[in-house]
Amino acid sequence: MPSHKSEDYKITAVKYFLENKSSYVNTCKIFKCSERSLKRWIEKYKTQYNITRTNRPAISYKITQEQVKDALQLLKENEQITMNELQYQLQKKHKTLDISQQHLGTILRENNKTRKRTRHSHFPIIRYKKPIFKQTELSKFYSGISKHPINKIISIDETAIRPVMMNEYSRCELGKRCVFKTNDTFMFRKYTLLVAISNTKCIGWTMFEKGAMNKERFVEFMKEYIFRKYKDHLIVMDNAGGHRNKYVWDAITESGNQYLHSVPYTPITNPIEAFFNQVKHYLKQNKSVLRYNELNKSVENAIAKVKPENYNNYFNYAYDKEQFKLPSIRSTRRRTLKKYKKG
Repeated sequence: MPSHKSEDYKITAVKYFLENKSSYVNTCKIFKCSERSLKRWIEKYKTQYNITRTNRPAISYKITQEQVKDALQLLKENEQITMNELQYQLQKKHKTLDISQQHLGTILRENNKTRKRTRHSHFPIIRYKKPIFKQTELSKFYSGISKHPINKIISIDETAIRPVMMNEYSRCELGKRCVFKTNDTFMFRKYTLLVAISNTKCIGWTMFEKGAMNKERFVEFMKEYIFRKYKDHLIVMDNAGGHRNKYVWDAITESGNQYLHSVPYTPITNPIEAFFNQVKHYLKQNKSVLRYNELNKSVENAIAKVKPENYNNYFNYAYDKEQFKLPSIRSTRRRTLKKYKKG
């Protein structure tokens, strides 16, 4: 039997004692408890009509409420503050505070502040010398998208490809750094990969060995892979100089198609960005510094691994938000806030 009896167990013992007018000795012998405990249960039951165990809440005495509040405020002011700087700022204000960086990190975690990978989001307030508002631009863009079925939309864009690429995170032995070593300076070269996709497949792609993207190359690519086979389609492209010009607009219009530029600095409005992420994921699995022909073959193999359902998901995620709407669920990893001593 555990040292602490359950509430039901205690009430049963008390009721047995009161209803049967039994002695303390006999009741304690049956329920295996001390007479002192039984007397305490009976007194509590008569006054409160229950025997609920009351526990004293745990209180952290290493740091005060005011110090925790200051730590959270410093974190709110600068989310990228390091533990070293946070410790220094707290000890500068609270001279008697003696706490390690590890303990400080634990306190932040107990207050549901966790370390995450930082993402950068940028959207200008002035563009082409005119005010610009993100929500207005998104409304215009999705209004244009809604006029076309998803299977009549083509997404096109270019991206930079290096002879060798690596993931930002790795796993290795505890206490050692993960170092990706190379000895071939060819790795610093860049190639331009131009791709067009629909919601079912990759329509076409090419990788330029020399030179950057320009309007002539862009139109030549569309003539080869899009204009001959596709009519009355909406071509979604970004706002790069090689895309946003009259030469490109006229070529698309004359081909019997329409065009729409994605919202600037908002990659989610162009499905091909998700495609590039998946292709580069496969390319990063290579550990060698590849020459152009080898890299070209590696890109071909990576694109072949992208499944039709992946293309469909890219477009649905970008343009059919209702299908991908997920209910907001409170994280099960959130912790109940601790109590700290008053300063």
